[in-house]
Amino acid sequence: MKVKSAIDIRCGAFHDMYELTIPANIELSEGAEEKALQNLFFAFGKARRLCYSLRQKYELKGRMSKSEIIRKVQELTGLNSRYVKDAYATIENLPAHATFGGLNNQRMREKGKITREEYKKRRNSIIYARGDKSRKGNLNMRIVEIAGEKYLRVNIGDRKWLFSKLFIPKKYMEKYAEYLNGSHPYSVLIKRKDNDKGYDVRITIRVECAFKEGTRPIRLRYEQIAHRFLRSG
Repeated sequence: MKVKSAIDIRCGAFHDMYELTIPANIELSEGAEEKALQNLFFAFGKARRLCYSLRQKYELKGRMSKSEIIRKVQELTGLNSRYVKDAYATIENLPAHATFGGLNNQRMREKGKITREEYKKRRNSIIYARGDKSRKGNLNMRIVEIAGEKYLRVNIGDRKWLFSKLFIPKKYMEKYAEYLNGSHPYSVLIKRKDNDKGYDVRITIRVECAFKEGTRPIRLRYEQIAHRFLRSG
């Protein structure tokens, strides 16, 4: 399966860690699996919008704390606290009057160029889970091996898990496998492609590199790495 190459990050003149984002894809069977993932997309999208709205209306005015927002959104969406905290992380630096789904998609819907159903999917098109070393790399979206093949184990709530076949380019698995075996934290972003054309996955790891003299490190924050995905989600 063809995927784009990883984000290229140069190292600098001193020892440090840097972030590397690896491209991947997941494969789902139609029916129950697809429906379960779509439900999670909608719940996570709702959590993002609620976090954003409460932050703009109350937190930024000193009338509500971040922890209070997390608890409130958890109650309203049924998502676990980790998912809600990660949803909050995706909106924390968004400007006022942000349009979820993007202005382009909104205008396309107004002109009837996309259906109401497709517009809703585009407004709820990402799921993000930050890594945690104490939770075997990632609690909500974990890379596991079954019968010699890689799968992405996705927490869909109520102690239920969705196992999606995961395709990671061989060259990245050979070079960075030790960072994906649960001994290091890794973050996972799933982005639904428009018009039901599948799902892109981005796995972000922190890698130690040997620096060369005369160069400077390039550090990319999560917001930079996922920017183009979040704009449309």
